[in-house]
Amino acid sequence: MTAFGTDVTGGSANVTVCVTVLVYDLVLTPATATNELGSDNSHTVTATLNGPAGSVGGYLVTFVVGGQNPGTPGVCIPADCKTNAAGVVTFTYSVPIAPASLGADAITASVTLGNPTGATDSETVAKRWVDTTPPVASCTETVNPSGRKTPPAGTTTPPGTSTNGPQNPDEYYRIGATDDVWPAASLQVFVVDTGSGTVFGPYPVGTNIMYTEAPGATPTAMPIGSSTGQAGVVSVHIVGTGDAAVYAVDGSGNTSARVPCLVPPPPQ
Repeated sequence: MTAFGTDVTGGSANVTVCVTVLVYDLVLTPATATNELGSDNSHTVTATLNGPAGSVGGYLVTFVVGGQNPGTPGVCIPADCKTNAAGVVTFTYSVPIAPASLGADAITASVTLGNPTGATDSETVAKRWVDTTPPVASCTETVNPSGRKTPPAGTTTPPGTSTNGPQNPDEYYRIGATDDVWPAASLQVFVVDTGSGTVFGPYPVGTNIMYTEAPGATPTAMPIGSSTGQAGVVSVHIVGTGDAAVYAVDGSGNTSARVPCLVPPPPQ
């Protein structure tokens, strides 16, 4: 730096002053990231303080999570959240595997430099938690309308030669689904007549149905049972022209693969 001035005798003078200026820059990575919440609910960001060699260690970096999951705590490496000798510190946080976690977070890292001005440098990156994994539907044997027993399937397993085969001769099934993120109460289950393509539902997870395969019939679904005793254990009687299949939809709109519910056509 060079300064110009006038001395007390009226003459001019040049004064040269050398000042060392240290330049720092905080970088936060990755700039954006997306996680499948049901299989990975943790995220790590890396803060790097760039500056003169040998003078980037020991700076405290604060991390704040905002957006969909505000205030979520995390863990630093090094544990004191101070930059190591290379100017690096990482921050890892986890969110609950639940629908409320879905959405976008903003992670901000800030560092205050120990220079005469006490300047602060901050950087913000984005994190998105998504659910694109479909639920898994199920169709299992269940109780008869009295609620007293689970009817047996055939006496052999595929490709056996039993008259009933692996099918449920009594036509009673419990339809259900599970999901990585959404609870059972948020899942919708549908029954498809594979003969006509007619879709019945949605039904809650755990609904017991009676399904009758009747080629040539008009596909229908009628409530059965009563509100007293165990007669209401089976909720609906569905008649289709072909075999039944079940699929489920979660709260994110993901649709499962179809699962067959094989029943023989009447007479039993």
